[in-house]
Amino acid sequence: MNGTIRRKLAVSSLVTILAISSIGGICTIAMWRTASTSGVLSTDDLPELALATAFEREIMNARIHFIYHVTVQKPGALEAGWDRYGRLRALMPKLQRQVANSTELYELRQPTATLAADLDRYEVILRQILDVVAKHQNSGPEFTALVAQWAEAGGKLVKASGDLSAFCAERANAASLATGTNLRRLVFFLSGAGLMVTFIGLMLGRMVLNNITGLLKRVFQNW
Repeated sequence: MNGTIRRKLAVSSLVTILAISSIGGICTIAMWRTASTSGVLSTDDLPELALATAFEREIMNARIHFIYHVTVQKPGALEAGWDRYGRLRALMPKLQRQVANSTELYELRQPTATLAADLDRYEVILRQILDVVAKHQNSGPEFTALVAQWAEAGGKLVKASGDLSAFCAERANAASLATGTNLRRLVFFLSGAGLMVTFIGLMLGRMVLNNITGLLKRVFQNW
């Protein structure tokens, strides 16, 4: 009888341990995936989004100040434009390093390279038109053509920076949604698994108790 009881207790304990271990293993994998997604969001997507947003903001402000200087020679506009442009230039290498050092941001390398090329082209035309204005040659068809060329380069740069910023926002949003979805699934799974383990434990306990009670009854009947 002792051997039978021990076997039943051992089997029920083994089943319970296997069930808990399986649930624990699945939870560990799910948590690892969630942590991985969250890690990419915090170390890659969000920093890239912050840089891209700052770049877009600085180029728009720099253009506004330069336009004021070129069109109406507003006092202080040129200095403010170069201040904004200096911040803009400081952001470009950070953007390039961010995408170069991250395998997760591989698809952003080409748009970032295009943005850098557009920035270089814009600066060339910017310096040309500022030089013309400084020499008071800001009239005539040649100046009008140069203004149009400058406006086109600036518009292209703003669009490229806006596209990069929007794409970074989409990536960050997708990663955030994925993290939230994984966490919700994990909560639901843990809730269901907890109920299942509780049910299995109760059923096994009842079976073992019934078997032990039956054995005891047979023993007492044989006395």
